[in-house]
Amino acid sequence: MQKNIAWLSSLRGIGCLFVLAAHLGASSTNYGMYFNGCGKIGVWLFMIFSGFWFLYPLCQRQQALKGRNLMGYYGKKIIRIMIPYLAVLLISMGLGFIPDGKELLRHLLLVDGFGHFWYMPVIMKFFLIAPLFWLLQQMIRNKKWLFAIIAGIGIALSVVFPFTTYTENSTQLRWYVPVFLMGMLLAIIWDFWNNWKENSIGADVIVLALVVILFSLTPWFRQKLWGIEPSAYLQNKYLLMGGLWCLIILGIVKGKIWKAWLNKSRILQWIGEISFPLYLIHFPILMRLNTTEMGWTKKVIIVLVTSILLAAILHWGVEKPCITLSKKLTEYKKSEK
Repeated sequence: MQKNIAWLSSLRGIGCLFVLAAHLGASSTNYGMYFNGCGKIGVWLFMIFSGFWFLYPLCQRQQALKGRNLMGYYGKKIIRIMIPYLAVLLISMGLGFIPDGKELLRHLLLVDGFGHFWYMPVIMKFFLIAPLFWLLQQMIRNKKWLFAIIAGIGIALSVVFPFTTYTENSTQLRWYVPVFLMGMLLAIIWDFWNNWKENSIGADVIVLALVVILFSLTPWFRQKLWGIEPSAYLQNKYLLMGGLWCLIILGIVKGKIWKAWLNKSRILQWIGEISFPLYLIHFPILMRLNTTEMGWTKKVIIVLVTSILLAAILHWGVEKPCITLSKKLTEYKKSEK
């Protein structure tokens, strides 16, 4: 199924590049302020994908929620996410990013989320509650009503927990649920979208306009376009960025140029494939080099080369075997029925 929309992997790669560029740029003494909050643009896209890939297959298969399915689901998430995370934590402790075994355990138990690791407690908490929406999808087969209810939940949470009170890099799930729900809404819209005209140049133009808007909200463009001093403006704009990403994805679906480019970009697809370990490992390496007197350009090159190499090793040596193991777990559960 995912092969039919492989360009989404390229988009995930772009999201990962946003994070890398933001962290590397922020380490620059002269230009760091221009990258403030830009990494979140990629993180909000990751959340959109998490919500989308949770609900989309369920909407397609219309499978029933059963205890075995649920236990298999949790088992797969623990194997596919926590084992690679443990490998990165061990490397991070070797680099000094994680100070000791006690702190490593706190991170592994999702109690702490130092630096960019804040994302791990959030994503695992989402996967913990996500089956509630699985159950909702089974109870409400009418997708229009399902859309309305999920949208209503997202709006209600956005009002109860307004983005203006969000704490940067909070590990509390409540702030981010609306973004995950946007991904679920995207999965529902996807079916209705199939009835619309595809390969539309108009859709490609709209995507371009949306991308321009997205970049115009970054600190550098805000200063150049409107004279606004660089600030942490983007840190809490998860609703705005999540909405923009959903519109961009829907535009790409109906367009021609962007989809063809993303489908042909083997590099972006490969980055998307290793994006999880790449996201996790690059920051500890960067923090380790930040303690040296190394020049910024040299540091960027070393971080990129080392991070991509380690991410590839972690992907092929840890993440892919975990994915294979999780699939075998699912097959085993099916054979028991």
